[in-house]
Amino acid sequence: MRNINILPVKDPIRRKAIQKRYRENHKEQIKTKAKEYRLQHKEQIKQISREYYHNNQERERIRLTIWRSNNPDKYKEQIQRRIYFKGKYITLDKNPRTGMCTNCGKVEHTNLHHINYHERDPLMDTVELCVSCHRRTHIQNER
Repeated sequence: MRNINILPVKDPIRRKAIQKRYRENHKEQIKTKAKEYRLQHKEQIKQISREYYHNNQERERIRLTIWRSNNPDKYKEQIQRRIYFKGKYITLDKNPRTGMCTNCGKVEHTNLHHINYHERDPLMDTVELCVSCHRRTHIQNER
């Protein structure tokens, strides 16, 4: 955020107080402007974000490790909502898994297997399979 100088105040404590009061009084206006800026500069922000993560991979890895250890329940819930679709992970709004294999009925860790891929709906034509049934299905499809 830009440093707003409403008054040419040299005292940094007083200047910060004035800036804080300004932000509190113009909260909605600032929010709207920030949203407009993000919409207008979407690609630039994406590029800056990519560059940051590329240049700070180790720092981000440490930050994520700390977050995961401090929020194990949130992390587990987030992982359960994630599916692998066309070469990348997608996080869904809710967990699509039941934990039961539709092929053999085992209750254990399951994978979602895509029979056909649909761009608009990643869950369409999927079956939930245990690891061994999923592996077996892929071996059969390769033949």
